[in-house]
Amino acid sequence: MEENLIDKLSQELKVPRAYFKVLDEKSAIALVDADWIEAFKDEDQVVESSISDVISEQETEELFRLSSRCEDKGTFKISISVVDLDSAEHLKLFLSKSKYHSLGKLCGDIAKQNYRNQLLISHQRFPHNYFPASSESVNDELCEIHLELLSHSNLLMPYGIVKGCANSYIIRPFLGHSVRHALMYSPNMLSQSNSKPLFLVYQILQLFKFLHRSCPSLDLCGLSWGDIALNELMWLRARICHSIPQDSTKNLQVKASEQQEISDTVTPKDFDETIANTVDKWVCGKMNNFDYLMYLNKLTGRRSKDPHHHPILPWISDLSSFNGGWRDLSKSKYRLNKGDDQLYLQYAMAEDNSCHGAQVPHHVPDMLSDITYYVYMARRISRDVLQKHVRSYWEPNEYPSTIQRIQEWSPDECIPEFFTDPTVFYSVHPDMSNLGLPDWAESPEDFVLQHMEMLESPQVSAKLHEWIDVTFGYKLSGKHAVQSMNVCRQLVDHHTDPHTQGIVQLFTTPHPQRRMCCGDEALILNPDQLDGGFLSPGVETAKDALVVQETGELKSGDDIIINDEIYKSPKISLPVDYEPFKWLDQLEKLLLFKSRDTEKSSLSTTFCEVLQNDNDLKTMCSLEDLTSDKNMLLFICLVLELYLAPQLHAKVERLPLSKRFEVITACYSSYKAELPSGIRYPVDYMLKNLAAGIEGTCAQLMQWESTAGLDCKQRQRLFKSTTNRGFPPPIPGHLLHTSMHIMHFPIYFDKLYTFLEYLLVTTDHYTTPLLESSFPEVNVSLNELLHQLHGRHEGLEILLPHVLKLLQQPPPHSINFLMLAFDSIAQELGPKESCKVLLPVVVNVYKTVSSHQDKLSTLIYTKPFITQLYHRFGLQVFMDTFPCLMIEKLGKSSFDSETIISSLQWIIMKFGPTLTSKYVVRHVLRVLNTCFYNSTDGEVPKERFQPLINCLIFSASMYGPSYFTLQYIPYLSHTVSSAIRGTKFTGRACAALEATTTILTHLVPYLTDKILMEQLSRLSKEIILPLIGMLAAKNCSFPLGGPQRRRLCLKTVKLILAIGVRIGREMARLHLNEILQSFFKNYELSISNGLSRNNTHCDDQVEDLVFTIPSSLEPASDSISAMIRSSGLNDSWLSESPNSLHASSESLNMTSSSTKEKTSTSLQNRELEEKILAEISETFCPETAYHAYVPFTRLMGGIHMEGILKPNHELIWKLSSNYGDGLEEACGPNNKVSSSSKLSSSANITMVGNRIVLDEHTEPNDYSTDGITVQRKDLNGNENSHLTGNWLAYWEHEIGLPDTDNQIHFNQINLQNFTGHNGAIRCMCVNNSEEWFATGGKDKAVKIWSLQNTTSDYIKPSYVYTSHKKSPSHISILESDNTMLTCDGSVHVWDPYTGQTITTFDSSDFKSGIVCLESLPAPNRTTLAANSDSIIKVVDVRAQSLAQEYKTNMGPSVGVIRTMCATSTWVAVGFSSGVISIIDIRMGPILRMWQAHDSDITTSCLISPTNFLTASMDQTVAHWETTSTTPRMVYRSITEPVTTVRTYHTEIVSSSSSNRINIHRLLNTGTEEDFQNGKGGLDKPTTVTKLRSETLKGTLSTFRILPMKRQLLVSSDSGAISLLA
Repeated sequence: MEENLIDKLSQELKVPRAYFKVLDEKSAIALVDADWIEAFKDEDQVVESSISDVISEQETEELFRLSSRCEDKGTFKISISVVDLDSAEHLKLFLSKSKYHSLGKLCGDIAKQNYRNQLLISHQRFPHNYFPASSESVNDELCEIHLELLSHSNLLMPYGIVKGCANSYIIRPFLGHSVRHALMYSPNMLSQSNSKPLFLVYQILQLFKFLHRSCPSLDLCGLSWGDIALNELMWLRARICHSIPQDSTKNLQVKASEQQEISDTVTPKDFDETIANTVDKWVCGKMNNFDYLMYLNKLTGRRSKDPHHHPILPWISDLSSFNGGWRDLSKSKYRLNKGDDQLYLQYAMAEDNSCHGAQVPHHVPDMLSDITYYVYMARRISRDVLQKHVRSYWEPNEYPSTIQRIQEWSPDECIPEFFTDPTVFYSVHPDMSNLGLPDWAESPEDFVLQHMEMLESPQVSAKLHEWIDVTFGYKLSGKHAVQSMNVCRQLVDHHTDPHTQGIVQLFTTPHPQRRMCCGDEALILNPDQLDGGFLSPGVETAKDALVVQETGELKSGDDIIINDEIYKSPKISLPVDYEPFKWLDQLEKLLLFKSRDTEKSSLSTTFCEVLQNDNDLKTMCSLEDLTSDKNMLLFICLVLELYLAPQLHAKVERLPLSKRFEVITACYSSYKAELPSGIRYPVDYMLKNLAAGIEGTCAQLMQWESTAGLDCKQRQRLFKSTTNRGFPPPIPGHLLHTSMHIMHFPIYFDKLYTFLEYLLVTTDHYTTPLLESSFPEVNVSLNELLHQLHGRHEGLEILLPHVLKLLQQPPPHSINFLMLAFDSIAQELGPKESCKVLLPVVVNVYKTVSSHQDKLSTLIYTKPFITQLYHRFGLQVFMDTFPCLMIEKLGKSSFDSETIISSLQWIIMKFGPTLTSKYVVRHVLRVLNTCFYNSTDGEVPKERFQPLINCLIFSASMYGPSYFTLQYIPYLSHTVSSAIRGTKFTGRACAALEATTTILTHLVPYLTDKILMEQLSRLSKEIILPLIGMLAAKNCSFPLGGPQRRRLCLKTVKLILAIGVRIGREMARLHLNEILQSFFKNYELSISNGLSRNNTHCDDQVEDLVFTIPSSLEPASDSISAMIRSSGLNDSWLSESPNSLHASSESLNMTSSSTKEKTSTSLQNRELEEKILAEISETFCPETAYHAYVPFTRLMGGIHMEGILKPNHELIWKLSSNYGDGLEEACGPNNKVSSSSKLSSSANITMVGNRIVLDEHTEPNDYSTDGITVQRKDLNGNENSHLTGNWLAYWEHEIGLPDTDNQIHFNQINLQNFTGHNGAIRCMCVNNSEEWFATGGKDKAVKIWSLQNTTSDYIKPSYVYTSHKKSPSHISILESDNTMLTCDGSVHVWDPYTGQTITTFDSSDFKSGIVCLESLPAPNRTTLAANSDSIIKVVDVRAQSLAQEYKTNMGPSVGVIRTMCATSTWVAVGFSSGVISIIDIRMGPILRMWQAHDSDITTSCLISPTNFLTASMDQTVAHWETTSTTPRMVYRSITEPVTTVRTYHTEIVSSSSSNRINIHRLLNTGTEEDFQNGKGGLDKPTTVTKLRSETLKGTLSTFRILPMKRQLLVSSDSGAISLLA
């Protein structure tokens, strides 16, 4: 049968036979390629599958497993359902959707249904002749049910139907991860949020509502969570497409869920029985151990031949002997293998590191890992698979050779094959022996038989329940798991990603022990009679003491079997080993187990009789009404299975609706209190309105399921015709409607579902991009949805995965959506969540934008969008991420460089010199090196590096020439030193040298005369001379050979020439002689070594050298012979040269004589030496001599050049002049000399004899070197922003600090002063981007000050807010939208950018004046305002209204509120009496309240979500945790009252009334020993700085920290404000 079906499928679907797997006679799965899917979906054609070219046959079995993903290999799994041709002809497409648009329509519909139901009741109770026959009467014929395809976003739609010769085949996507998998293997995917499971219920109701209206007769009773796919988007897709013959009158039940198990799983015969019956059978000995264990494996979803989730059985012994060496089954195999000491240490270390997120504390990683499975089955698995999963190399001897060795080695459990399949012992590998057997086994067949016998032995049976407790039971969780060293990682790691395998806990109470025999006479405990009691009532005398013989299962009604002989005897005889309490204890355990972990045993027949007697009182109904009621019962089952999954997932596997409903309602009655009220109420409502009650409904369902058909008189509604609230029987539409008040869903569910449904339908579940025409509608809907989701984080958790999917579309669709939705979504998330969720996706969008995108792609680099980025991500994250991305994009291509350059220049101007140096300039210099490294064709186009160099020039023009001397030149010097000192000269090092010469050549014109002359000596020693030494180095080879070395040589010449022309002839003659001598001496050595190599050492041959120039303008390869080391030449010339003064050039000297001796004996070294000498010969050739000698002669004069180049001047002249003659001959008389020869063309150069003479009276102030104009250029920047004085000192100090430095170095450098206040400054705040700050003073004004960098000593305010009637006491900035809130007794809300007042809350609104103000962190748009009555009111700025209010103290008054610090969940309030109160701002209760200080609390600030600081007039600063009233640390060494306290990374910065700034180490930076009793000096400040009078006039009133710039804003009572560093 199976082979015939595969043949048919292969022929009809054109897929090779090897890629089918039959599940049953009507269903199968297959592997196909993407082209097959596309052709079938788009063109409705079946094409030949080319999957055989995609995957090998060896991978097929692995891909068929549920846990395998095949999309990465370009293949897809499809499900195939076989239907007959007649049913396929009745396909219908349901697209109708309807809903109630008004309350009136809903009420009309309810009234209509009630009227219809009452009419039907009357029609049954009174003679029929009073009522005419109607089409709605109960005599309607049954509806014909056809195969239906329902179009809905929550349906797993088929790809289509293939019509064959005898059958049709429904092709559907393979259902991978289902809700059942999530409940079993990833419970935290749903349990960490209240809204996620409720949203699944909402989707199920929407689907049921659609099906109820589209196909009322569609029976869904077979639907389970295993038939409903669930992905990471929290979107359900149910598979309900089915086929029922037209003449069928049987119960309309959907086909059972498709098996996910793809292989031959060993299952017990009676698997369909309930778990209670199965447990009873095993306890009573009616089921063997093997079948019961396989049954439990089946319940946990384990699949045979799946390495990731294979069934497991216990290792029952060490196999040393038959029926001996028994294992301790109360401990896991992992524990026995590793030992208690190791597991204890492992768990303790994990607990200690758990706070750092290193790992979750656990004992057991897995019960059976995939690697262990492959080792177990190594003899039967192919070599390729073993090399892929176990070891990459093949070594058969490293696999265990015997079954005993496997048992000893493995920390995992056993597999069923070692009990049933002898073939696993026989090896299919010729070089791997068969698996060895114990001595007591004669053959593999004998071993599995005896091994199975051991499993069924009394020794194992008596202890097997303990192994079940460890593997499937209560020892998997809670304190029992810890005590048993059985904490499994998969159960405690809180993973939320979809899994299709894992460890599942089936039972929560100890498993009952298997009943053991006690001789001939034993007590029988019949599980079927347990509900009625173990002994009959009234047993009191000895006559009633009974001995029950073991005669098998008791008959119904029989409790015991009486031994008459014993009854007649005057003395009662009992067995010697009879222990009545033992069996009573076992009975008690069994009852407890069944009450907790199974459903009720059986159903009383009383209800069936009652149901039969009351048939006349029931409402007969149509088939559609009956189906609707059954579907609502199914809905109840699905809801309770979702919320009671831990208690139910082992009980409702493959049960009919009657038994399923019975089990679930029994569990509901036990765990009802654990359900949320939003679920408990609708379930109660529906259960209370069942017409026959719960048990009667179960009996009615059971009766219908047992009969072949439904007579019209048997159709009776399951629900009352009118409920106790006057509604008709429940239907999905009523549960969804808010006016019915049955199910209470969050208010945003409707818009959220509609929006997500639109996205999924438009993009075909994100398989196609969102169309541009859809963006306007998406924008409107998204903004409306986000308005409803404000403050509802759980709703955002559902929306965000869909947003991320849209951002992961290919450009330009992702860019379009990013520009559209980023700001609004990030505003609702807040900076912290935005960085966690959105940042990786946004960065990926920047990286995927190519250089060939349209203008839309440039929008993400514009200033408006860049502004959104740093506002929403925060300044720190923005500067760490986005300037680097922009600079890298600028260096990779010419992708709209103008837009990126403009934005970079804006960032440079906006964020000042310090951030520019750290986050812009450093990246520019690094990317410049990368530009030259990534160049494969040799020369880098100017368009790639010129924009980056322009950024460097702009930075210097903005902040002054100090950038050249303090950052650019030191960086270039360090680059050269690092490149030439490396152990190996790599391509990256060579690119760094080329980049250095190019950058410096372009920067020289912008250096002032003074700076250039001051830096000339440094440039010479640290950059130029090491470069020349590198060109002549004979100890390393260039990665690209001679052309790369020659290119670097020419760039070095250009650099030297640019410097010479820039400083002028006279200065060049004074300062460049040593450089030129070092450079040109290499030619002399080249010629000398070349002659020595050719055994010609005559000096006269040098003068007779003739150089020929080929037509390609390149010198001939034999123009200069390859240089070799002659015996009479050493490297003393280089050591005597000026560059010997620099250490880096010394490292590049030619190799020593000892190395030469070794080279002569090594062929490999000789070949390398020959290669290096060839490179040097190709570098110091006539071409480079020509391009160097001619321009330098023009610059410095022929006579001067002749003087400094002795004794090799004649050689240099001959080389250059012959190359020039060759150029003229190659070009011809009518052709111009190539551009490379223009370097030497000038009217000022004349040839006199053998010399080139430059006109001495001509000063080359403007000279072009190959397109680079070396002329003095001004920076033309804003001189007011140039770094001078204190700004220069501060900047120089900051750029010298390492990136890992997180400390404030307060040097009391006065950078700027802000003047404008006429009185004392009372409050101050700084916006998060450090662009501006606001101050409030006694002059009743709030002033906005810009922090845009300028070197002006005194700054005026940019805006003054004058609407206050009193002096403002508190200022706060709402982080979400940068709204200002100021308090002068009233609360003023205004826009700091426009100055416009948004709203004002008068003091009368608060019953008394406001004394303190504190804004909640983003994304909240609320502020806490405390009045003088110690009441906190929540100011909702978004709604411009006052929300709830909180009391801050209990009992008598504790003073006035002085300060507050708050998170999104709690607020800490400090009072004038020194008391601290912590209030939960979500619910309002006071969490704790205590006396914290002896005096007035002046200020407080947050450290972390659970820690805060308070400062007091009692001269202390205390560190508190919200969970304790004992301070973690008290800083007592301050001798004055503390007025303000703030934190910066790991430091506490505080100020005192005597103008002192104190810095302490934060507690978290020390060790636990240091924390105790103030040890380690943590209670003492690391630095104490007394502000000088010239730094700040008056008494320090408050201060704020600019964390990115490491600056302090301080204010005083005189109105003075200073920016200090």
